Amino acid sequence: MTFGGTSWGWLPAPVVYTSYDYGAAFDEGRNPTAKLVPMHQLGQLLRTVPDFAKLDRAADVTADGLKVYHLTNADTGAHVYVLRNDTAKAVTSTLPTATDDIEVTVPAQDARLLVTHLALGGRKLRYSTVTPMMSLSTGRQDIAVFAGTRGEMAHAVVECPEEPVVTRLDAQAAWVWDRGLLHVTVPLGIGGLTRVLVQGGGVDNPLLLVFADEAGSVRLWPYETGAGTALVYGPALLRGATISGTTAQLTGDTIGETGLEVWGPRGLTEVTWNGRAVPSTVTTAGSLRSNPDALLPGVPAVPLPALDGWRRKVENQEAAVAFDDSKWTAANRTSTFSTTAIPAGQPLLFADDYGFHYGDVWYRGRFTTSTTDDLESVTLAYSTGTQGLLMAWLDGEPLGTHRMPVPTTSSVRQGSWAAKATLPVPKKVRTAGSHVLSVLVRRMQHDQDGKALDTHKVARGLTAVTFKGASRR
Repeated sequence: MTFGGTSWGWLPAPVVYTSYDYGAAFDEGRNPTAKLVPMHQLGQLLRTVPDFAKLDRAADVTADGLKVYHLTNADTGAHVYVLRNDTAKAVTSTLPTATDDIEVTVPAQDARLLVTHLALGGRKLRYSTVTPMMSLSTGRQDIAVFAGTRGEMAHAVVECPEEPVVTRLDAQAAWVWDRGLLHVTVPLGIGGLTRVLVQGGGVDNPLLLVFADEAGSVRLWPYETGAGTALVYGPALLRGATISGTTAQLTGDTIGETGLEVWGPRGLTEVTWNGRAVPSTVTTAGSLRSNPDALLPGVPAVPLPALDGWRRKVENQEAAVAFDDSKWTAANRTSTFSTTAIPAGQPLLFADDYGFHYGDVWYRGRFTTSTTDDLESVTLAYSTGTQGLLMAWLDGEPLGTHRMPVPTTSSVRQGSWAAKATLPVPKKVRTAGSHVLSVLVRRMQHDQDGKALDTHKVARGLTAVTFKGASRR
């Protein structure tokens, strides 16, 4: 689920709460949740790494304490390992691969995605202990982004048959080249992104290694500009990117103040954000980075207007005695066969029988009593689905509200969800003469009945009305 929300009643099935943003990347208030991080990381991975377009199941691999899923791309030789930890504690284990034994830690009830022999432009990743998030080329350089958990020590190994020239662009990174392999280690989450530039070593195009934690990864945005690929770091959302001459023109959204960094084709010297120039400097990472005093602005405070001039209107006008219901559908059908709940000849009140298949349903009935003792209470039988309710009025006086009981694991799929509400009648309306009973039933939709139990045929709405009094027991 990407975006959650609220349906104010009448869900399309009888079993789900009105709020359904559980597990969503964005909640009902349009705010990002923790689920956005893996969705963003995996989305960019599938979008920018072609090896993931063709994966087949490979030979089983075992790692103590973990469930391992092994996939491979036979065309490129890349191997993908998903390591799942179903236990309540973090597990550190060794993953055996064709060339290396990789030590990896998977937090409790979490998973890790590792890749070996993955092409990173003109070079190849031997393995990494953190997940690759992007692999792209701006033309002037290849860029590989890795994402992991804040505080984690990331370890990436790149195949370099000849010793390369390595430039540590951020102080946190450490590296060593040994027997054709470049080992880079980075503690994640210290000072934002960590960048390492790899040049030479028998490959023409430089490779920029970028390491990010959760917070940094969701601020990274690759974009096809029409004049080449760009990678943007900083804003909460990048909506568009174009390149005009030596200028990168970006549009998007921010939440708080933030810096801006742009990697793009060779020759970029200027950048604009939502039409305004951002003073920037060309860096040794091959990017344009906003100057320290040129942060993108955050969201300004929103002034609220004074709330005055209130007006009021009576709600539930259908409950009033004088309400005009002359054009309402008459409940004039009767049952033709007898069941436990409905004897033959009794009026049918089911909403579906009268063409009302969705939403709140109002009922109004008129009757006459001969004594003041005939209206001690009224029992209303109704069927709604798990989250339904009923409200009733007699002669415009509220009798009360009744809700369906909270469902349990065993009852949530029972389908019927019928109940009886017995409501006392106020003494001031226990009079002889004519009366008007108004009932509102808020129901959910019918069961989808995937198990063919005929529960989709269960009634919705009011099903029966019974009064209790001295002469009506």
